[in-house]
Amino acid sequence: FPAPGRCGSLTEAVRSDNAEGDGMANPIHVAIVKQGIDALQDWRQKNPDVVIDLVDGDLHRIDLVDGDFWESEDLGILSPRSADLSYARLSGADLTNGYLSLVNLFAADLRHAKLAWAFLPRADLREACFEGADLTGVDLRNADLTGARLVGAQLAKADLHQANLSKADLRNADLSEVKNLTQRQVDVARTDSSTRLPNGIQRRGTG
Repeated sequence: FPAPGRCGSLTEAVRSDNAEGDGMANPIHVAIVKQGIDALQDWRQKNPDVVIDLVDGDLHRIDLVDGDFWESEDLGILSPRSADLSYARLSGADLTNGYLSLVNLFAADLRHAKLAWAFLPRADLREACFEGADLTGVDLRNADLTGARLVGAQLAKADLHQANLSKADLRNADLSEVKNLTQRQVDVARTDSSTRLPNGIQRRGTG
């Protein structure tokens, strides 16, 4: 396992290692998102074919409660084929009940974000930072959390069916009431005595 570090420095390092071109978000798109869910939905209705660019965008503390990020018949505001939130700065953002299936959040900064009951199956969450985040009841089925940092995260009632937790940092995380967690998943993650796990699951693979 890599040496532990602070979330900010970790995501900055990943951003630097993977930078291609300027990697800057479209400032107009960032401004629209910061206006909130109603403005974003209105913009999407008027611009159904525009690719929204939020790569490396500063979106901390945005409020997108109940946001639909899925491409559907009613024009989900951010479809997986038309949005990329990799490296996005979303610390403190409120994405409660957000529908984020398949969304790319690679190396995104989600420290202390509110994602309770969000829908993220098959989402790309590699190297993302969820330190201190509220992931209560979140749907993470088949999500890729390789190398993600979940130190101090709350995952009560989260569904981790076939989620990839390889090298994920689960120290001080509360997984005591998660669903569908297996010993195999824990064995490839980083845990220690502060990690709270369901009955029957042992702490292993601490590195």
